[in-house]
Amino acid sequence: MTDLLSTKIPPRNAKRTSLKQLRPRHLEKVDRIARRANFDRAIMHEFLLENYDRLFGPLRWPRAKQVPSDELRKSLMLFGLLDLVQARRDEIEEDDAGAACST
Repeated sequence: MTDLLSTKIPPRNAKRTSLKQLRPRHLEKVDRIARRANFDRAIMHEFLLENYDRLFGPLRWPRAKQVPSDELRKSLMLFGLLDLVQARRDEIEEDDAGAACST
């Protein structure tokens, strides 16, 4: 695994350093998304943004505390998540190419 995914992940109940910080529930999705046969970053970003609360849980709890800028925060978090997905996809392709050359 790449250094991006093997970085030390704080415990689930640890306080965030910022609202844009990726949490373990975000990083669990990276490998699953990266292994998909078809990957379109724009479509995936739109899907994840529309289904953010269902996939990852709300950014703030209770919903009454949510503010309009939370949508921007979610979008920025998803850009970071999709950067990790792309790095993982590149790593998978390199591993597959290396395995094909060695056989």
